[in-house]
Amino acid sequence: MSFDASDKDVLKRLIHSAPRRQLDVALLILASFGSPAAIKDVNARAIEVGVRKAKKWNLSDMFRRAAHLVIKLPSGWELTEAGRAQVRELGYEAAHADIAETQTPTVDRTRKAVILTALPVEHAAVMPYIARASRQRDRGTIYDVGEFVANDVTWTVAIAEIGAGNVRAASETERAINVFKPDVVLFVGVAGGIKDLSIGDVVVAEKIYNYESAKLDPEVKTRPHVFRSSYALVQSARAVIRDAKWQTRSPRGSSRHAVVGAVAAGEKLLASSYSSVAELIRNSYNDAVAVEMEGGGVLEAAHANEGTRAVVIRGISDLLDGKSASDKSGSQTLASENAAAFAFELLAQTA
Repeated sequence: MSFDASDKDVLKRLIHSAPRRQLDVALLILASFGSPAAIKDVNARAIEVGVRKAKKWNLSDMFRRAAHLVIKLPSGWELTEAGRAQVRELGYEAAHADIAETQTPTVDRTRKAVILTALPVEHAAVMPYIARASRQRDRGTIYDVGEFVANDVTWTVAIAEIGAGNVRAASETERAINVFKPDVVLFVGVAGGIKDLSIGDVVVAEKIYNYESAKLDPEVKTRPHVFRSSYALVQSARAVIRDAKWQTRSPRGSSRHAVVGAVAAGEKLLASSYSSVAELIRNSYNDAVAVEMEGGGVLEAAHANEGTRAVVIRGISDLLDGKSASDKSGSQTLASENAAAFAFELLAQTA
């Protein structure tokens, strides 16, 4: 058995913390070997832990007179069962258990997340989830920084409202990553539903198409550029959907459902399913279920920062046609609240 610095400290404390008989000290030292030991080695270790009188000990005679506690083997002296019971009474095993407990590595139960939003209604939806919020600025960008605690993990969460557009989203994501060094980056906001979704539903973007990437010759020839969310976060999102606990976090106790799917992103605000852009998305990116304006930039910036996981979470606030009427009805608030509820349930289930 190895004899390191912590073992040495335990042995010294046991020997010198109280008056000990010579035999008890010798038994404690023999126990520290964990295997048969020669007399000269026992004597050397005694001196090593500060037992100066050990130089004058006749250990062979001492051990022979304590035959019920120690036994001589071909490879050296070893404690008997009675000897081991004696050192237990002297506190040897308890002292080692204490030092082992103090040396057990602590598990880091803290994480950092950045949550970006584009609109005031989106920012307002995520803020209630953090506690002890304080304001922080970096080169003009304002972050609300607070804590979110779930499943014994404390998340430090930095929230920012950055405005619309993929270019701006990429820039702000890069800045936030440099400032906070987060474990995860979430973009939480609203989107327009293209197919298979209703107002208030949540879509987690497994991939995002940049529908602006194309060649005009003279007709539009798409050049698909795809951004992907973190595989681990998408898998966690699927688990959140299966568990269906996220709905209980929503202020309204949402009955809407959530999906993982493809999303299209560009620089245009779509308000009609008959527009040329909507037609382009249906023809060239026909698995996209929603359209938005920031997710591609967020994922591109996260991709450039190795080790930073990112995902885009959107609540459906309109179905393109009748967008203005939907917005006036409060659909953006509903969609933002549901997206925020899903986002924080995702954090709760993410290690």
